[in-house]
Amino acid sequence: MTLDIQRLSLSDASEAAELHARAFPAHEAWSEAAICEELNLPTVTAWGIRGGERRKIVAMILVQRAASDAEILTLASDPDHRRKGLAAALIEHSRQHLSSLGVERLLLDVAADNLGALALYQSREFAVDGRRKRYFARPGGIPADCILMSLSIAGQTNC
Repeated sequence: MTLDIQRLSLSDASEAAELHARAFPAHEAWSEAAICEELNLPTVTAWGIRGGERRKIVAMILVQRAASDAEILTLASDPDHRRKGLAAALIEHSRQHLSSLGVERLLLDVAADNLGALALYQSREFAVDGRRKRYFARPGGIPADCILMSLSIAGQTNC
């Protein structure tokens, strides 16, 4: 299956926020204003995949460059479109794009209780670099630890 990965812009912020609300619990979902704030930064790039009958954004990634590193700020897949390789495709697309810009390492943090995301990142060869105890708030519960991960992408361009 060929995926049509498109760069997202401010005009996609409302739709991106709708996706984020479907993909994350309410207390973690980003608002349209938060997405606009990120997209207004010259160091942030967003990519999305459209799908379904209405050609809505069904997966997206936002990455931010800082010198020779870049960080995945968020990666979201619509629950109805998960386990189809969309998130992996967005990671790979971002990796190639960032490598072509001279980025050497891709960073991220993920909640230790987000087992699906951890499995995805490990399958993409991200290494665990550290842990922040009780970092992510959980409604009515014990905070979740944060797992810090990275992937070396220096010299790995396919563009």
